Order: sequence, then structure tokens, then C-alpha cells
Amino acid sequence: MLCWQWLRKYTRNYRRRSVKMTKGDVVKLISAISVLYPKYKPAGKEELELKINMYFSLLRNVEKEVAWLSLQKWAVESSFPPTIHDLLQKSLEIKNTEYRLTVAEAWKQVMNAIEKYGYYQEEEAMKVLDPVVREIVKSMGFKQLCVSENNMADRAHFIKLFETHIKSKKKEALLPIHLQKMISRVKKSLCLPEAKEE
Repeated sequence: MLCWQWLRKYTRNYRRRSVKMTKGDVVKLISAISVLYPKYKPAGKEELELKINMYFSLLRNVEKEVAWLSLQKWAVESSFPPTIHDLLQKSLEIKNTEYRLTVAEAWKQVMNAIEKYGYYQEEEAMKVLDPVVREIVKSMGFKQLCVSENNMADRAHFIKLFETHIKSKKKEALLPIHLQKMISRVKKSLCLPEAKEE
């Protein structure tokens, strides 16, 4: 059986259910990578074991079908073996987790809210904004945007904040859930108590 036939058969078996990767699946995935890219083989048993553990740790929240499709997509597009990052990025592409608003549409929402609700109805204006847009507008200050006379500078600042926010969300989406939780716990534990005013 050809490698592509095997991959197709393997992914077809998991179409109906959303099943996360197991260690056995990771071993098969690494084997498939070494078949597709013969120079990819690990140097020794310890390196192979480490590779399996690292791949499993970082891919265990990815659905099996998505992982296999990611590998297939990567193999068609690149002559180099995929890294874990490459597979995670391809899985995001397959799941289509792109943000649905463009920056132009987001800014248009802001302008429409300012025009419709104005300076005195900030609460109502915030309700009609997309959650991401709302967060950015809050950080910029809705009332300041209403009275601003430099629309071009406000727009440029909004675009920069919007793009930064979307990039950070994409990076966050690449992180496996268990790592996100661990990072969150570490951040909380590192937070210093606020200084008491005397």
C-alpha cells in the first residue's frame, strides 16, 4: 500500500468522530514523516523517544484527522519535513480559525458606532461592536475617539492594535490547551500583590 493510500485510509477512519491524538498516533505520524522524508529519521532510540514525547506533548489536543491532514497538506507544499510548529499552523489553517472581520470592517464598525451613538451613548455603542473591536476601542477610549480631530492617526493606531491582537490570538491558538493553562497558572503565581496605600 502506498503511503498516500495509507494516509487516506487512516484519516477516513476518523472522519466521523473528533478524537484527539494518542501516543500511538504520534508514533504513526512520526513514522509517516520519516517515510515521506527519508532523511528525517532520528539518530538513536533516546532521540526517537524524546521526539515522540515532545510531539505527543504538543499535539495531543489536535484531532487525529486534522493532524493527518496537516501532514498531507505540508507534504504537498514542502520538500522539508514539518516541525511541530508547521503541523500546528497547518491544523489551524484546516480548522479555519481565522478571525472573521478584516481590519477595514472592524474600523467601519467603530465609525458607525461613533456616528450612530456619539459621545454620550458609549454603553449602547459598545454593545453593537464585535468583542475584539470592543476591547480595542475600550483601550483607546470611546469618548476620545468621538472627540478626536485626527481620524487618520486614530485609524492607524486602531489598525496597529487590531493586528497585534489578532497575531497574539493566533499564537495563543497554536499553544496546546494544557500549556495555555500552565502559562496562566504561572502568570497568576507571579503576580505580585498590589501595594497598599498608606
